[in-house]
Formats: sequence, C-alpha cells, structure tokens
Amino acid sequence: MDTNDFSVQITSAFLDEYKIFELIEKKDPKRFEDFKSKYWTAFELFRQARNCLTHTPLRSSDYPFLISQETLDLLRTMIRKMSIKAEEVCIKMSTIGTLPLEKPLHEAIVLMNAHNYSYIPIFDDHQRLAYVVSEKSILNLLADNPEGILYDDHTILKDFKAYFTVTANENEYYAFVGRKAFAYEARNMFVENRNNKKCGAIFVTETGSPNEAVLGMITAWDVFNI
Repeated sequence: MDTNDFSVQITSAFLDEYKIFELIEKKDPKRFEDFKSKYWTAFELFRQARNCLTHTPLRSSDYPFLISQETLDLLRTMIRKMSIKAEEVCIKMSTIGTLPLEKPLHEAIVLMNAHNYSYIPIFDDHQRLAYVVSEKSILNLLADNPEGILYDDHTILKDFKAYFTVTANENEYYAFVGRKAFAYEARNMFVENRNNKKCGAIFVTETGSPNEAVLGMITAWDVFNI
C-alpha cells in the first residue's frame, strides 16, 4: 500500500467517525454543545473538513483533499471524551482512602498528609456515605477548640463526628451521580456553584442516589482534562 492509498483510508475513516460525531449531536445536543463550547476550534475543523469532503463537486471519486492521521486521532479522542462515563474516571471503592469513626483523629490527619487527600469519606455498614473528613472540617475543629485537643489514640473521629457530617461544611457540598452518568456532567459540577457552595467531591452510586452503596469517588482532578 502506497502513502496515498493509506491517506485515502484515513480520510474514509474520518468520514465514518464523523457519523458517530453527528449522532451524538442529534441524540444528545446538550452534551455536544458542552464540548463544542470547550473545544470550538477542533469542532470547526471537523465540520469544515467534512463539509468540503462531502459537498465539493468532483469529476471523479477522488477526495478534494486528504485527512491527516493527526486529525483523525483528534476526532476519535473527542468522541471518546464525550463518551466517558462516571464509573470509568472515579476512584474505585477498593482504593478510596477511608477510616472508621473509631480510629484516632491523628490517623486521619496523617493519612491526608501522606497521600495529599483533601477528603476522607467514612461509610456505614452498607457502604453508604455517612461522614466526610475534609481539610476544612479539621480546620473548623481546631478553630472551635482553642484550648487544644488531645492528639493521641484516645481522641477518635467519633468524638467530633458533628464536624464530619455531609452538610457540616458551609463552603462545600458533596454530590452524587449514577455510574452511567457522563463524566462531563461531573466535570461541570466542580465549576458550578450551588447555593454559594462549591462541589468538594462527587460520589458514584448505581443510580446517583445517596441512599445507595458508594461505588467510587470523583475529585476535580479526575475530570480536569475532559
């Protein structure tokens, strides 16, 4: 196969992939427009290339120009980004850093510092979200106890659980999404404010209900590039 034949195949593949691109636009215009606003230059490149390839009158079956491998790869990457689900990007339950309420407070602080965690979720016996230890909750705890707290094994998380309820943080809230939700929806939650609160972390359950077992957790870093 010579170089020209290979380039023709790439161009044909581009047109095939564009049909998938168009199908997303037709079936889910909200999702399509979200990515279009974020990647407008690439979307315009795809649209103009496709229009020229399919609408330019020719005397033969040859294409008026050929698509590069880089352009085809970019289109495929964009389609992939638009198709990523929450369950694909979340930190799986088996690897989430968590502690039971009976553990010492200092273990939570050490864990957060060692792994650069901003949040340590605490689950009940059915793996439902019960509490969240956050950097802000630790600061509030320290601020409310100017006389100091005992930093030993006798000072357990349970002693201060009121600071770790899911509604205790006045600046942040925790959201829930279903495992089949699109990851871009989670990405947008970290950008938008809800009642003057920002989203701290998103928990993935089967349908997005907080009454279901948590399957994973999403942070802003997990969806930053989507």
